[in-house]
Formats: sequence, structure tokens, C-alpha cells
Amino acid sequence: MPPVRFVSLRYKSKKKKPPRCLYCLISREKWKKVIAAIEERNQVPQVIDCCAACSQKVMQHPTLLHYACYFEPPLSVVKFLMATYPRAVFLPNALNQFPLHILLRYGTFPEVVEYVLQKNTEAAGIQDAEENSTLHLLFYDYVEKITRDNSDPVCFFYESANTVHIIRMLVRVAPNLAEVRDSRGFNALECAIIESADYKVIHLLESIITGRSYDTRSSWCCTRSPKVMPL
Repeated sequence: MPPVRFVSLRYKSKKKKPPRCLYCLISREKWKKVIAAIEERNQVPQVIDCCAACSQKVMQHPTLLHYACYFEPPLSVVKFLMATYPRAVFLPNALNQFPLHILLRYGTFPEVVEYVLQKNTEAAGIQDAEENSTLHLLFYDYVEKITRDNSDPVCFFYESANTVHIIRMLVRVAPNLAEVRDSRGFNALECAIIESADYKVIHLLESIITGRSYDTRSSWCCTRSPKVMPL
């Protein structure tokens, strides 16, 4: 007599298909899948199909690069999206914010800022629809951004070095940026003080606004010592 086979009567649920909408993949920070999906479809990022839940996002964000900038994309992803659609870095969204503005507002890395600035230096000096400059946006929710991935207070000190580096890059291409005031009447220094920025950041902005010599190659901005004439 052959062995009796027990057949399971449990309902076998179908596996949910992974999201194919690029906006869904970006919001979940599935960067490898985003790149693979674009390469597979051979589509430029501004012409994509999306799910019903993401239909409004297509209207709010001109390109996938703009939307990706909300989620701290790594440099490799930014390079890929810009190579796929080079004009994306020159397009503002409905708030007159370029990808650079969004990166600074929601958190980013210095190497990403440097790369985007190389492609579009003019964006650094443009204010958005609410009169926020790129420096103002850098200090929005500042403490939350720099401690997002690490609750250790020591992280605050080390991350301030990245902020100093980003400020230097922005001021290098837009020298008067620190003096620009937003709709509330605040400049970048006042925003940094309100957001409890590190003393290095405060000192740097204060030195820029007061007109002291600013050496972009050094780790500090400093006042030049007067020249001594030889006897």
C-alpha cells in the first residue's frame, strides 16, 4: 500500500508584487530598484507611469530628481538621474525650488551639493516662492536633520563640519548669500542661531556677514593680519 500523502488545506496567499511605480520605490529609498526600473523601461524620468496614489506627485514635482531629493539620495543616484535627464537640475518646481534647494531643505551630503552646484551654480543664489535662500533652507529643522541617523550628541559636533563645508561651497558661488533675508526678515546667521547651530557654523556666518576676510581653503574664516613693512 502506497504511503498516504497529506495535502495541506491552508489557503496559499499570493505574494504581493513589488511596487513598480518609480515614485513608490523612491519614497522607500529602494535606489537600486529605481535605477534598474529606469534602465529596464528605457524611459526618461519625466515621462513615467505611476500608480493612482502617486498621481498628485507627478504634478508637484517636475522630474524624478526633484522627488528623489526629498529622501537624501546618494551621489550615485543623483548622478544617474541627472545623466538620464540633464535638464532636471535647471528646472524649478511649483515653489521655485531647484533640486539644490530641496536637497538642502531635507538633508543631504556635501559631495551631493558639490556635484549639483557644478552643474547649476546659479541655483545657489535664487530664492524660492517663500523668499527662502539656499542657506535659509539649510537651517530649516537643522538639529533634526543632522541627528536623524544618530541620536548620539557627539554626532552634532561632527555633522557641523559638513554644514561648514556646504556653507563654504554656497558662498563661493553666491558671495552675498548670507546677507539675504527671508519673508520673516531673518538672514542665514539669525536662522542658524534660532536653530541652535554649532558654534563653528555661527562663527563662520558671522565672519562672512561682518565682512572679515574669508579664506575658502582654510578650516576657519579669519581676519587677515596687517602687512608689516620691512625696516
